[in-house]
Amino acid sequence: MELKKYNEKKDFLLLFIILLSVVLLIYSFYYIYQYYGMNNLIISVPKNRNNDGELLNPNEIGDSIGGTLNPIIAITASMLTFLAFYIQYKANKSQKEIFNLSLDNEVSKLTREKDIKESEVIKYYQTNLKIFKTLIESMIVYFEENGRFAKKFIEEERNFLLGSNILRYSTDSSFKYFEKLEFREIYNSIVYYFNERYPSIDWEDDFIEVLNIIEFYNEFLNESRDTFKKHSTSKYKNLTEVGLKLDEKMGDVFIDEKLNTHSSLLSYLKIIHNRDEKGNFIIPNEIFSQKGVDFQSLQIEFFNNFIPHLKSLYDIYKTPYYKDMLESFSKMNKSIGTEIFQTDNYLHNLELNYQQYYNLENTDYPLQKVKEFIAKIYFD
Repeated sequence: MELKKYNEKKDFLLLFIILLSVVLLIYSFYYIYQYYGMNNLIISVPKNRNNDGELLNPNEIGDSIGGTLNPIIAITASMLTFLAFYIQYKANKSQKEIFNLSLDNEVSKLTREKDIKESEVIKYYQTNLKIFKTLIESMIVYFEENGRFAKKFIEEERNFLLGSNILRYSTDSSFKYFEKLEFREIYNSIVYYFNERYPSIDWEDDFIEVLNIIEFYNEFLNESRDTFKKHSTSKYKNLTEVGLKLDEKMGDVFIDEKLNTHSSLLSYLKIIHNRDEKGNFIIPNEIFSQKGVDFQSLQIEFFNNFIPHLKSLYDIYKTPYYKDMLESFSKMNKSIGTEIFQTDNYLHNLELNYQQYYNLENTDYPLQKVKEFIAKIYFD
Protein backbone atom coordinates (compact mmCIF):
# COMPACT_ATOMS: atom_id res chain seq x y z
CA MET A 1 0.00 0.00 0.00
CA GLU A 2 1.56 3.31 -1.18
CA LEU A 3 1.41 6.41 1.00
CA LYS A 4 -0.67 9.33 -0.33
CA LYS A 5 1.11 12.52 -1.42
CA TYR A 6 -0.27 16.01 -1.11
CA ASN A 7 -0.92 17.58 -4.49
CA GLU A 8 -1.98 21.22 -4.30
CA LYS A 9 -4.54 22.10 -6.95
CA LYS A 10 -4.23 25.24 -9.04
CA ASP A 11 -6.44 28.06 -7.74
CA PHE A 12 -7.55 30.16 -10.76
CA LEU A 13 -9.32 32.71 -8.53
CA LEU A 14 -6.09 33.36 -6.68
CA LEU A 15 -4.19 33.69 -9.92
CA PHE A 16 -6.83 36.12 -11.27
CA ILE A 17 -6.73 38.33 -8.15
CA ILE A 18 -2.93 38.44 -8.15
CA LEU A 19 -2.85 39.27 -11.85
CA LEU A 20 -5.49 41.98 -11.51
CA SER A 21 -3.71 43.48 -8.51
CA VAL A 22 -0.42 43.58 -10.39
CA VAL A 23 -2.12 45.20 -13.39
CA LEU A 24 -3.73 47.88 -11.17
CA LEU A 25 -0.44 48.55 -9.38
CA ILE A 26 1.36 48.90 -12.69
CA TYR A 27 -1.38 51.15 -13.93
CA SER A 28 -1.13 53.34 -10.78
CA PHE A 29 2.62 53.71 -11.08
CA TYR A 30 2.30 54.37 -14.76
CA TYR A 31 -0.36 57.05 -14.14
CA ILE A 32 1.80 58.82 -11.54
CA TYR A 33 4.82 58.63 -13.77
CA GLN A 34 2.90 60.02 -16.72
CA TYR A 35 1.30 62.72 -14.63
CA TYR A 36 4.61 63.93 -13.23
CA GLY A 37 6.43 63.48 -16.52
CA MET A 38 3.90 65.28 -18.72
CA ASN A 39 3.74 68.23 -16.34
CA ASN A 40 7.46 68.42 -15.75
CA LEU A 41 6.92 67.81 -12.03
CA ILE A 42 9.82 65.45 -11.53
CA ILE A 43 12.59 68.14 -11.84
CA SER A 44 10.65 71.35 -11.12
CA VAL A 45 8.12 72.80 -8.71
CA PRO A 46 4.61 72.11 -9.98
CA LYS A 47 2.90 75.16 -11.51
CA ASN A 48 -0.22 73.70 -12.95
CA ARG A 49 -2.78 75.98 -14.52
CA ASN A 50 -6.43 75.60 -14.95
CA ASN A 51 -8.35 76.10 -18.19
CA ASP A 52 -8.35 79.83 -17.72
CA GLY A 53 -4.58 79.94 -17.43
CA GLU A 54 -4.60 80.59 -13.70
CA LEU A 55 -2.04 78.88 -11.49
CA LEU A 56 -3.39 76.11 -9.28
CA ASN A 57 -2.38 75.80 -5.62
CA PRO A 58 -0.74 72.52 -4.30
CA ASN A 59 -3.99 71.31 -2.70
CA GLU A 60 -5.71 71.47 -5.99
CA ILE A 61 -2.86 69.49 -7.55
CA GLY A 62 -3.17 66.84 -4.88
CA ASP A 63 -6.91 66.72 -5.33
CA SER A 64 -6.36 66.23 -9.02
CA ILE A 65 -4.02 63.28 -8.52
CA GLY A 66 -5.91 61.86 -5.55
CA GLY A 67 -9.27 62.15 -7.23
CA THR A 68 -7.98 60.14 -10.12
CA LEU A 69 -5.86 57.57 -8.29
CA ASN A 70 -7.72 57.11 -5.01
CA PRO A 71 -10.40 54.82 -6.44
CA ILE A 72 -7.80 52.76 -8.24
CA ILE A 73 -5.54 52.57 -5.16
CA ALA A 74 -8.51 51.80 -2.90
CA ILE A 75 -9.63 49.01 -5.16
CA THR A 76 -6.08 47.71 -5.38
CA ALA A 77 -5.68 47.91 -1.60
CA SER A 78 -8.96 46.08 -1.08
CA MET A 79 -7.92 43.41 -3.49
CA LEU A 80 -4.52 43.09 -1.82
CA THR A 81 -6.21 42.84 1.60
CA PHE A 82 -8.59 40.23 0.27
CA LEU A 83 -5.62 38.50 -1.30
CA ALA A 84 -3.82 38.40 2.05
CA PHE A 85 -6.83 36.90 3.81
CA TYR A 86 -7.44 34.51 0.94
CA ILE A 87 -3.84 33.36 0.96
CA GLN A 88 -4.11 32.79 4.73
CA TYR A 89 -7.32 30.83 4.18
CA LYS A 90 -5.62 28.78 1.49
CA ALA A 91 -2.65 28.16 3.78
CA ASN A 92 -4.91 27.03 6.62
CA LYS A 93 -6.86 24.79 4.27
CA SER A 94 -3.62 23.31 2.89
CA GLN A 95 -2.32 22.69 6.42
CA LYS A 96 -5.57 20.93 7.32
CA GLU A 97 -5.42 18.79 4.19
CA ILE A 98 -1.76 17.98 4.83
CA PHE A 99 -2.56 17.04 8.44
CA ASN A 100 -5.47 14.83 7.37
CA LEU A 101 -3.33 13.26 4.68
CA SER A 102 -0.54 12.62 7.19
CA LEU A 103 -3.06 11.07 9.54
CA ASP A 104 -4.43 8.85 6.76
CA ASN A 105 -0.91 7.83 5.84
CA GLU A 106 -0.09 7.01 9.45
CA VAL A 107 -3.25 4.92 9.78
CA SER A 108 -2.43 3.19 6.49
CA LYS A 109 1.10 2.54 7.70
CA LEU A 110 -0.14 1.07 10.98
CA THR A 111 -2.69 -1.03 9.12
CA ARG A 112 -0.04 -2.26 6.73
CA GLU A 113 2.32 -3.08 9.61
CA LYS A 114 -0.52 -4.89 11.37
CA ASP A 115 -1.30 -6.87 8.22
CA ILE A 116 2.37 -7.75 7.79
CA LYS A 117 2.63 -8.77 11.43
CA GLU A 118 -0.52 -10.89 11.22
CA SER A 119 0.79 -12.49 8.05
CA GLU A 120 4.09 -13.28 9.77
CA VAL A 121 2.24 -14.71 12.78
CA ILE A 122 0.09 -16.88 10.50
CA LYS A 123 3.22 -18.16 8.70
CA TYR A 124 4.83 -18.85 12.08
CA TYR A 125 1.77 -20.79 13.25
CA GLN A 126 1.68 -22.77 10.00
CA THR A 127 5.37 -23.62 10.33
CA ASN A 128 4.81 -24.85 13.89
CA LEU A 129 1.88 -27.00 12.79
CA LYS A 130 3.79 -28.45 9.83
CA ILE A 131 6.64 -29.45 12.15
CA PHE A 132 4.19 -30.84 14.69
CA LYS A 133 2.29 -32.84 12.06
CA THR A 134 5.47 -34.15 10.38
CA LEU A 135 6.89 -35.40 13.68
CA ILE A 136 3.59 -37.05 14.69
CA GLU A 137 3.27 -38.78 11.31
CA SER A 138 6.88 -39.95 11.52
CA MET A 139 6.25 -41.40 14.97
CA ILE A 140 3.10 -43.19 13.79
CA VAL A 141 5.15 -44.87 11.04
CA TYR A 142 7.82 -45.69 13.63
CA PHE A 143 5.34 -47.21 16.11
CA GLU A 144 3.49 -49.24 13.50
CA GLU A 145 6.73 -50.55 12.02
CA ASN A 146 7.70 -51.86 15.45
CA GLY A 147 4.24 -53.42 15.62
CA ARG A 148 4.97 -55.34 12.42
CA PHE A 149 8.30 -56.48 13.88
CA ALA A 150 6.48 -57.66 17.00
CA LYS A 151 3.97 -59.64 14.92
CA LYS A 152 6.76 -61.35 12.98
CA PHE A 153 8.60 -62.19 16.20
CA ILE A 154 5.44 -63.67 17.75
CA GLU A 155 5.00 -65.97 14.74
CA GLU A 156 8.65 -67.06 14.82
CA GLU A 157 8.61 -67.57 18.58
CA ARG A 158 5.48 -69.70 18.42
CA ASN A 159 7.05 -71.90 15.73
CA PHE A 160 10.39 -72.15 17.55
CA LEU A 161 9.65 -71.36 21.20
CA LEU A 162 13.16 -71.72 22.62
CA GLY A 163 15.04 -70.69 19.50
CA SER A 164 17.30 -67.68 19.13
CA ASN A 165 14.53 -65.45 17.82
CA ILE A 166 15.24 -61.74 17.71
CA LEU A 167 12.62 -59.07 18.31
CA ARG A 168 13.75 -56.24 16.08
CA TYR A 169 13.18 -52.59 16.91
CA SER A 170 13.49 -49.78 14.41
CA THR A 171 15.12 -46.53 15.46
CA ASP A 172 13.68 -43.06 15.06
CA SER A 173 14.65 -39.64 16.43
CA SER A 174 11.23 -38.03 15.97
CA PHE A 175 10.26 -38.26 19.64
CA LYS A 176 13.56 -36.68 20.67
CA TYR A 177 12.83 -33.68 18.45
CA PHE A 178 9.18 -33.78 19.51
CA GLU A 179 10.23 -33.27 23.14
CA LYS A 180 12.24 -30.20 22.16
CA LEU A 181 9.22 -28.42 20.73
CA GLU A 182 7.94 -25.38 22.61
CA PHE A 183 4.49 -26.70 23.47
CA ARG A 184 3.16 -23.28 24.41
CA GLU A 185 3.82 -22.16 20.84
CA ILE A 186 2.43 -25.43 19.45
CA TYR A 187 -0.68 -24.97 21.56
CA ASN A 188 -1.09 -21.36 20.37
CA SER A 189 -0.73 -22.56 16.79
CA ILE A 190 -3.32 -25.29 17.35
CA VAL A 191 -5.69 -22.78 18.97
CA TYR A 192 -5.38 -20.39 16.04
CA TYR A 193 -5.79 -23.14 13.43
CA PHE A 194 -8.82 -24.86 14.95
CA ASN A 195 -10.56 -21.60 15.85
CA GLU A 196 -10.17 -20.49 12.23
CA ARG A 197 -11.01 -23.77 10.51
CA TYR A 198 -13.14 -25.66 13.04
CA PRO A 199 -14.70 -23.03 15.31
CA SER A 200 -17.49 -25.36 16.46
CA ILE A 201 -15.27 -28.34 17.37
CA ASP A 202 -14.08 -29.00 20.94
CA TRP A 203 -10.57 -30.14 20.13
CA GLU A 204 -8.71 -29.56 23.42
CA ASP A 205 -9.40 -33.02 24.88
CA ASP A 206 -8.42 -34.68 21.60
CA PHE A 207 -5.16 -32.70 21.51
CA ILE A 208 -4.26 -33.73 25.07
CA GLU A 209 -5.17 -37.35 24.29
CA VAL A 210 -2.89 -37.30 21.22
CA LEU A 211 0.03 -36.09 23.34
CA ASN A 212 -0.68 -38.76 25.96
CA ILE A 213 -0.90 -41.52 23.35
CA ILE A 214 2.38 -40.50 21.72
CA GLU A 215 4.15 -40.36 25.07
CA PHE A 216 2.63 -43.70 26.09
CA TYR A 217 3.84 -45.45 22.90
CA ASN A 218 7.32 -44.11 23.35
CA GLU A 219 7.45 -45.34 26.96
CA PHE A 220 5.80 -48.59 25.94
CA LEU A 221 8.48 -49.26 23.31
CA ASN A 222 11.27 -48.48 25.77
CA GLU A 223 9.77 -50.86 28.33
CA SER A 224 9.22 -53.46 25.61
CA ARG A 225 12.90 -53.27 24.66
CA ASP A 226 13.97 -53.66 28.27
CA THR A 227 11.59 -56.57 28.80
CA PHE A 228 12.80 -58.38 25.69
CA LYS A 229 16.42 -57.76 26.66
CA LYS A 230 15.85 -59.27 30.10
CA HIS A 231 13.88 -62.17 28.64
CA SER A 232 16.38 -62.98 25.89
CA THR A 233 19.36 -62.60 28.25
CA SER A 234 17.77 -64.90 30.83
CA LYS A 235 16.75 -67.44 28.18
CA TYR A 236 20.19 -67.46 26.58
CA LYS A 237 21.90 -67.84 29.96
CA ASN A 238 19.66 -70.65 31.17
CA LEU A 239 19.73 -72.61 27.92
CA THR A 240 23.49 -72.16 27.59
CA GLU A 241 23.94 -73.63 31.06
CA VAL A 242 21.71 -76.56 30.07
CA GLY A 243 23.71 -77.07 26.87
CA LEU A 244 27.07 -77.04 28.67
CA LYS A 245 25.86 -79.36 31.39
CA LEU A 246 24.31 -81.67 28.77
CA ASP A 247 27.57 -81.87 26.82
CA GLU A 248 29.39 -82.74 30.02
CA LYS A 249 26.99 -85.51 31.03
CA MET A 250 26.52 -86.96 27.55
CA GLY A 251 30.20 -87.88 27.54
CA ASP A 252 29.48 -90.22 30.43
CA VAL A 253 26.33 -91.51 28.72
CA PHE A 254 28.15 -92.53 25.54
CA ILE A 255 30.74 -94.59 27.44
CA ASP A 256 28.11 -96.36 29.55
CA GLU A 257 27.01 -99.57 27.83
CA LYS A 258 23.69 -99.54 29.66
CA LEU A 259 22.91 -96.02 28.45
CA ASN A 260 24.55 -95.62 25.03
CA THR A 261 22.23 -98.04 23.30
CA HIS A 262 19.01 -96.30 24.14
CA SER A 263 16.99 -95.12 21.12
CA SER A 264 16.56 -91.57 22.50
CA LEU A 265 20.25 -90.89 21.78
CA LEU A 266 19.40 -90.71 18.08
CA SER A 267 17.10 -87.78 18.86
CA TYR A 268 19.93 -86.16 20.85
CA LEU A 269 22.35 -86.47 17.93
CA LYS A 270 19.77 -85.12 15.49
CA ILE A 271 18.74 -82.12 17.61
CA ILE A 272 22.09 -81.17 19.17
CA HIS A 273 24.62 -82.22 16.52
CA ASN A 274 22.53 -82.35 13.33
CA ARG A 275 23.59 -85.98 12.72
CA ASP A 276 21.72 -89.15 11.83
CA GLU A 277 22.60 -92.64 13.11
CA LYS A 278 25.37 -92.87 10.47
CA GLY A 279 26.91 -89.56 11.45
CA ASN A 280 25.80 -87.64 8.34
CA PHE A 281 24.49 -84.06 8.42
CA ILE A 282 20.69 -83.95 8.33
CA ILE A 283 20.50 -80.37 7.02
CA PRO A 284 23.31 -78.14 5.76
CA ASN A 285 25.41 -77.17 8.76
CA GLU A 286 25.23 -73.45 7.88
CA ILE A 287 21.43 -73.51 8.16
CA PHE A 288 21.61 -75.53 11.37
CA SER A 289 24.05 -73.07 12.92
CA GLN A 290 21.80 -70.15 12.08
CA LYS A 291 18.71 -71.86 13.45
CA GLY A 292 20.25 -73.07 16.72
CA VAL A 293 19.24 -75.87 19.06
CA ASP A 294 15.55 -76.63 19.45
CA PHE A 295 15.44 -77.24 23.22
CA GLN A 296 11.69 -77.74 23.18
CA SER A 297 12.04 -80.66 20.77
CA LEU A 298 15.02 -81.87 22.82
CA GLN A 299 12.80 -82.07 25.91
CA ILE A 300 10.00 -83.87 24.09
CA GLU A 301 12.07 -86.30 22.00
CA PHE A 302 15.12 -86.87 24.22
CA PHE A 303 14.65 -85.92 27.90
CA ASN A 304 11.11 -87.28 28.20
CA ASN A 305 12.35 -90.66 26.86
CA PHE A 306 15.85 -90.82 28.31
CA ILE A 307 15.05 -89.83 31.91
CA PRO A 308 12.52 -92.68 32.42
CA HIS A 309 15.18 -95.12 31.11
CA LEU A 310 17.74 -93.60 33.47
CA LYS A 311 15.35 -93.88 36.40
CA SER A 312 14.68 -97.53 35.64
CA LEU A 313 18.43 -98.21 35.79
CA TYR A 314 18.69 -96.35 39.10
CA ASP A 315 15.77 -98.34 40.49
CA ILE A 316 17.59 -101.52 39.57
CA TYR A 317 21.13 -100.70 40.65
CA LYS A 318 20.65 -97.89 43.23
CA THR A 319 24.17 -96.62 42.62
CA PRO A 320 25.29 -93.02 43.41
CA TYR A 321 26.44 -92.76 39.81
CA TYR A 322 22.96 -93.29 38.39
CA LYS A 323 21.46 -91.15 41.13
CA ASP A 324 23.74 -88.26 40.17
CA MET A 325 22.99 -88.81 36.49
CA LEU A 326 19.25 -88.90 37.18
CA GLU A 327 19.37 -85.69 39.26
CA SER A 328 21.48 -83.88 36.64
CA PHE A 329 19.23 -84.78 33.69
CA SER A 330 16.09 -84.08 35.72
CA LYS A 331 17.44 -80.64 36.67
CA MET A 332 18.26 -79.88 33.03
CA ASN A 333 14.82 -81.01 31.98
CA LYS A 334 13.25 -78.87 34.67
CA SER A 335 15.29 -75.84 33.53
CA ILE A 336 14.03 -76.33 30.00
CA GLY A 337 10.46 -76.68 31.27
CA THR A 338 10.83 -73.50 33.34
CA GLU A 339 12.19 -71.64 30.34
CA ILE A 340 9.31 -72.89 28.19
CA PHE A 341 6.86 -71.63 30.79
CA GLN A 342 8.58 -68.23 31.09
CA THR A 343 8.90 -67.85 27.33
CA ASP A 344 5.28 -68.82 26.80
CA ASN A 345 4.19 -66.34 29.47
CA TYR A 346 6.34 -63.59 27.91
CA LEU A 347 4.91 -64.40 24.49
CA HIS A 348 1.36 -64.37 25.82
CA ASN A 349 1.83 -60.86 27.26
CA LEU A 350 3.45 -59.70 24.05
CA GLU A 351 0.48 -61.00 22.05
CA LEU A 352 -1.94 -59.15 24.33
CA ASN A 353 0.03 -55.95 23.89
CA TYR A 354 0.12 -56.44 20.15
CA GLN A 355 -3.64 -56.94 19.95
CA GLN A 356 -4.27 -53.82 22.04
CA TYR A 357 -1.64 -51.43 20.71
CA TYR A 358 -0.62 -52.64 17.26
CA ASN A 359 -3.51 -54.54 15.70
CA LEU A 360 -5.01 -52.24 13.07
CA GLU A 361 -8.29 -54.17 13.22
CA ASN A 362 -8.75 -53.30 16.89
CA THR A 363 -11.76 -50.96 17.20
CA ASP A 364 -9.99 -49.10 20.03
CA TYR A 365 -6.68 -48.84 18.18
CA PRO A 366 -5.10 -45.83 19.95
CA LEU A 367 -3.04 -44.59 17.01
CA GLN A 368 -6.22 -44.29 14.93
CA LYS A 369 -7.28 -41.40 17.17
CA VAL A 370 -3.94 -39.74 16.53
CA LYS A 371 -4.34 -40.22 12.77
CA GLU A 372 -7.82 -38.71 12.81
CA PHE A 373 -6.67 -35.66 14.75
CA ILE A 374 -3.65 -35.10 12.51
CA ALA A 375 -5.83 -35.50 9.40
CA LYS A 376 -7.73 -32.37 10.47
CA ILE A 377 -4.53 -30.34 10.08
CA TYR A 378 -3.92 -29.57 6.43
CA PHE A 379 -2.93 -26.58 4.35
CA ASP A 380 -4.43 -25.53 1.04
